[in-house]
Amino acid sequence: MILLSGQRPDKGLRQLEAIASGETNWSTYARTLSISATNYYYGNENLAEEDKNAFFQRIKQSLGPALASLKHIQTLSWAIRESHDYPEWINNIILDALPSFSNLNDLSLSGDLHAVMSRTGLQEFGQLGNFHKLMLSGTDYVPDKVSANSSLKICKAISRSPQLTTLHLSASRADLSPVWNILRTESIHITDLTASSVTHEMLRYLSSYSGLTRLTVNGPARDVSPLEELALADAFFLSGLTKHAETLVHLSCSASVEGKWGFTPSNSDVLSRMPRLKTLMTSVNMADLLQNGDTVELLLDAIPNLPSLTSIIIIPSTLRVSRPVCGGFFANHRIRTSQRIRQIMRAYRSAVPLHLVVNAGSRRFEPKLKSDEESEWWGV
Repeated sequence: MILLSGQRPDKGLRQLEAIASGETNWSTYARTLSISATNYYYGNENLAEEDKNAFFQRIKQSLGPALASLKHIQTLSWAIRESHDYPEWINNIILDALPSFSNLNDLSLSGDLHAVMSRTGLQEFGQLGNFHKLMLSGTDYVPDKVSANSSLKICKAISRSPQLTTLHLSASRADLSPVWNILRTESIHITDLTASSVTHEMLRYLSSYSGLTRLTVNGPARDVSPLEELALADAFFLSGLTKHAETLVHLSCSASVEGKWGFTPSNSDVLSRMPRLKTLMTSVNMADLLQNGDTVELLLDAIPNLPSLTSIIIIPSTLRVSRPVCGGFFANHRIRTSQRIRQIMRAYRSAVPLHLVVNAGSRRFEPKLKSDEESEWWGV
């Protein structure tokens, strides 16, 4: 691990300088590299200005050569920090070094990724390729849209990765339409997919092949209209999801906010076509629960038709609001929805024994064996 931190500059910098000078065996044997600036601020405030400048100068002199010496890296994980008081040149050096890792096939970028994408356009990212696993995720506090240039560079790297099987994308302010289109046109069939938002382009890609084993989606983007959300939900549950029903082992399809996203009586039959599904996570709306609890009961009734299922997680969706509100407003909504979910769980009765764990309403429920004469309560 390369740790860019002021907490222990004597340790971190000496390690970095040793790698750059060739004093270690890292250049020969290292296959996995982790870069982190998590503790960057902790300790820097205790450094005198002169010492801090010397600290930065030593990083600048050794970071590039250290990265260039690691010729055999196959897996790279980078927790990015990008802020007004963090030197931009650190991230620039790392971005410039990425194409030098000729054996790299597993890349994970997290942290302040969106800010870096917005500022740099990912520089030479388009030169990368041969990925088996690509994970791009991070915090989303950048107010501006990420440039289309970043998406195009991601597309180019993906087009050069015919063996790509794992793809995690979380960049809600970037237009990822070109990514889904290139996956479809190049017939790159992902088996482990995570996406921050569902779009029509993504659904066209999902409908173009079968074979997904793991799928995690968070519904459409927050700014999608209710009518558009309904159209996306219908297309996902009735078309895109059915193409992969027979192979899915893990499915998470929770919504970022309350809306029309989720399992309903009109689309729940797809669950009966998932013989290999082991874990299921989904969200429910408070409005649905206040009526008669059909949404939760619908999921519970489907359990006997899922022979491989071992765990199901039911969470409340976040309330959709049109104006700024305090955090306590959302917390209260979450609490009330969780309480209602627990009420439904405790009142539910199954016609057959169910041997699995249900996590619902912030509680863990285990179904008990039932007889014709007497039914046991769920949970506590």
